Amino acid sequence: MSDDQLARANMRGIGFMLVSMMFYIVCDALTKSAGATLPVGEVIAIRSTVAALLLAPFVSWRGVPAYLKQLWSPAMIVRNVGDVGVTILFCITLVNVPIANATSIMQTSPLAITAAAALFLKERVGWRRWTATLVGFLGALLIIRPGNADFTWWYLPAIVSILFVVMRDLGTRFVDKTVPTVPVTLWTFLLTVAGASVFMAPWEGWRTPDSLEFAKCMGAGFFVTFGASFLVMSLRSGGEISTIVAFRYSIVLWSIGIGWLVWGQLPHPTSVLGIIIVVGAGLYTVHRERVRRMEAVRKP
Repeated sequence: MSDDQLARANMRGIGFMLVSMMFYIVCDALTKSAGATLPVGEVIAIRSTVAALLLAPFVSWRGVPAYLKQLWSPAMIVRNVGDVGVTILFCITLVNVPIANATSIMQTSPLAITAAAALFLKERVGWRRWTATLVGFLGALLIIRPGNADFTWWYLPAIVSILFVVMRDLGTRFVDKTVPTVPVTLWTFLLTVAGASVFMAPWEGWRTPDSLEFAKCMGAGFFVTFGASFLVMSLRSGGEISTIVAFRYSIVLWSIGIGWLVWGQLPHPTSVLGIIIVVGAGLYTVHRERVRRMEAVRKP
């Protein structure tokens, strides 16, 4: 690939990533709004059902039911348990804290994955990336501000969800690469419906949503489906992954903007400092990963 072709592929991938993050934050905003009046598990179940229905025709069209047996592989089970766990726990936090804070805390997940890859997969992680990981987690503490008057334990589910992100992403690495993305995503949505219904309905209850609440849940399902689709398109654009992934942090800007427009919420100055530290640490980790790969290519 020539430099000109690579530049175009990078721009295409970055564009898809920016659109993906925009779709995801609109989904989160609709989920948060619906969760203010409906049980969170019910919102998740309706949202995931809509997403599954949108994806189902594409699974049938591509003839991928043949891959159903592989969806029960150990790697896929680990991946899906992680994905269901992070969806449920993050949504619990999302409904109860400012959207920018909830979103920014989740940006520590790449740092946690870096640490887990070093500990469990024996990947080489130098002192610079370890330092960035520790600094990023300190930034998350500034966002949460424990001990402050407006601190809430509703941040705890999002913190625990980082462990499920690690499960999901490490499990994904071992999923058979011949399995297409669409059936994997559909399977995850179906399991999320089951997980939200089984683990949350018994203690949250269930009630029939009114037309506006149902529209919000449907909208969230629509936007999460297209967010996931554009994310895949960005990563398969042919550009440099390390360059494209850096723009995943644009979701923080989207979250601050939508939090201000919809709820009139702006992060506390201390939380803003924490957000800058988390994003900076994440971007530095992406940069070091790119440097590491370039050095590996240059070695004879």
